[in-house]
Amino acid sequence: MRLLLITLLIGSATAIPVAAADPAAPAVDSNQVTPVLRSALLQSMPTPLGEKVLVWDFKKDVLVGIKWHGIKPIRQLSPRNEGHWQKVRLEAIDPAATMLLRIDDFQNPEPHRTTFTMTVAMDVRMTHEQQLWKSGVRLYAGVTRGRCRLNLKVNCELTSRTEVVPGRFLPDVVLRLRVTSAEVSYDNLVCEHILGLNGQAAKLAGEAAHRMLRQVKPQYERDLLERSNAAVVRAADTKEVRIELEQLLRYRTK
Repeated sequence: MRLLLITLLIGSATAIPVAAADPAAPAVDSNQVTPVLRSALLQSMPTPLGEKVLVWDFKKDVLVGIKWHGIKPIRQLSPRNEGHWQKVRLEAIDPAATMLLRIDDFQNPEPHRTTFTMTVAMDVRMTHEQQLWKSGVRLYAGVTRGRCRLNLKVNCELTSRTEVVPGRFLPDVVLRLRVTSAEVSYDNLVCEHILGLNGQAAKLAGEAAHRMLRQVKPQYERDLLERSNAAVVRAADTKEVRIELEQLLRYRTK
């Protein structure tokens, strides 16, 4: 998700025009900006969207034998798989068809400063793989897969300034974009595979597990979403893009 957000923010910074110096300037037409952002995001979207390895391929020295040196025993150790291995993978499901992007509430509260709200939604698949090892013996291996509609709403602030560069007739324009707040949510959660079950059986088992989690640990889901919101703000804290107007003008006149 972090790579997705960084790509999204950099793409938006290069596509949104510089905020007008006149606060009464006409509002930006989101119908023109949105297709540009969506196209840039689709082209640069990483695969997978994100992957987190909690513990994987951990090994521990295990006694596999004893070698005698005269009357002195020498322990023979060898690395063996050990522990609870886990990794989580997040993938977009046909983003060209399922991704929606909307930009709302363009405002110019002061010269060279624009604020707006960006909302992105798409279908994603989550895969949680885990294995349990003890001294090189695999006691359990399983994969849980599910899909949902992931929604991300971010409040953004875009500021601009010009910098005079010695030897150039036109100044550079520096756009600086930061996310002031974020809201991550999801809906339409469907479990596709769990505990060896597929199809309708997996869906029912997943729904039951989700209901139980909400009843037993109602704060767990809220804490997870709050951490996700904070992670989004940190990942996209400040992104700066420099536009060299002189080179841009030279390119367009060719």
